[in-house]
Amino acid sequence: MSRFLLATTPFAGHFFPMLGLAKGLLRRGHDVVVYSGKKYEATVLAAGARFLPFYAAQDFDDTDPEATFPAMARASGPSAMLTDFRELFFGTAPGQAQDMLDAHEKMPFDAVVAEGTCFGAELFHELRGVPYATVSLSPLGLPSKHLPPPGTPFKPGRTVVGRTRDAVLRALLEHTLDAQFRSLHNRARTAVGLEPTTRRGLHGAWSPQLVIAQGVPALEPPRPDLPAHVHFIGDLAAGTRGAEVRPAWLDALDPSRPVIHVSEGTLGRDRGSLVGRTVEALTDEPMQIVVGGRHRAGPLPDSVIAAEWVPQDLLFPDTDLFVTNGGYGGMMAALSHGVPVLAVPSSTEKWVGAGNVVNSGAGLRLQARKAAPGVMKRMVRTLLTDPTFRAAATRVARAMNRAGGAERASELCETIARP
Repeated sequence: MSRFLLATTPFAGHFFPMLGLAKGLLRRGHDVVVYSGKKYEATVLAAGARFLPFYAAQDFDDTDPEATFPAMARASGPSAMLTDFRELFFGTAPGQAQDMLDAHEKMPFDAVVAEGTCFGAELFHELRGVPYATVSLSPLGLPSKHLPPPGTPFKPGRTVVGRTRDAVLRALLEHTLDAQFRSLHNRARTAVGLEPTTRRGLHGAWSPQLVIAQGVPALEPPRPDLPAHVHFIGDLAAGTRGAEVRPAWLDALDPSRPVIHVSEGTLGRDRGSLVGRTVEALTDEPMQIVVGGRHRAGPLPDSVIAAEWVPQDLLFPDTDLFVTNGGYGGMMAALSHGVPVLAVPSSTEKWVGAGNVVNSGAGLRLQARKAAPGVMKRMVRTLLTDPTFRAAATRVARAMNRAGGAERASELCETIARP
């Protein structure tokens, strides 16, 4: 038996895949401590793991992070992402490292497994030498000489001109955005007494020992230089998206009418509510709309089922289409059940992930500024009537099931845990 510390920033989309991994490790007889925001303590304890809250690290409510980090509310445009990482992700990393150090003195850990934005794990690893793994919960962003820069909305170049473009963009990114991320990374390292690093970008803080990636190769562009320590494991959060009590509305769904599930993710802060536009587009159609999470659509028609928490593992087996702002966790949940996706991405990262779904054949992607009700209605009809989308989603679901999920991820974690 080994003692694992699983670390995650307290966002629902980050927490629940890590909870799935915690359950997998517990099933294999390990001692598991989950480190996250206080909000998730009861959920962790109910799963049978131990809980370590943010102490030195600044805790926050994932539905309103701006209340704790006011600078995030003031930022807009391209600077918003850098502000988020400066204030929240790299900004809390020294406190995370201190929390891990304090806990390690009381109950030593054999390995730390952290999702990709919980940067304190790398600092703790360098301070104490405890092995660590990184869990990638978004499209795999590791740089590759065969691809455009991570996070950019371009398909890989297949001609001399295209490959040259990608190489120029990679070099440009290294000296701009990557350099800024490296500066934030080094600020966190300096705060805990570590020497600066020259490693590139966000992923300079990722583990060189083990990266566990959600999804499957079919949802990624070809990458001949994929490092040997990166492993795709499918849907890590499977089995965590249920409910203690099955909602009555779930059993009241009419099997003769298509079910459309719509979600804007945890925060529901998209400009021009995706929920509102979808409801407007489909309100006269013979379809059943289930809205999950927070949104800005205002009051919804009585015919629409709306709940802040929708048990997707129970809903998706009866769902015909998932309409999303491109959140990767939601798309993984839908595809793991073979449900096609209509993505209206709200950010560049979401645009990239949605593009990967489109390339797999399992969905369509629409620019937010073009998501008028009439356009959305036509796209929904296409996705429901063309069987190739469901067939592709089913192929992805089978691949994700073969990838092993939390069980396979747990096996991989065991390979780095020191005896």
